[in-house]
Amino acid sequence: DTKTITIPDSIKFTRIRRKRNTLLTDSDYTQLSDSTYPSTQDAWKTYRQQLRDITKGVTDPDTIVFPEEPK
Repeated sequence: DTKTITIPDSIKFTRIRRKRNTLLTDSDYTQLSDSTYPSTQDAWKTYRQQLRDITKGVTDPDTIVFPEEPK
């Protein structure tokens, strides 16, 4: 016998938000005025906004795809 464990959407959304918050924190330095990434600062700004909006209007957490970090 095999049993299937189903993770509730509320737990999935919590995990997604936790990952999003970590990615935002890890990229905070890109928005500082003395950032070492001035040429890609706008790309980082867009990326960070995409992270903030990642769960906006989403009802199925399994459809969420995280944006790619700027290079």
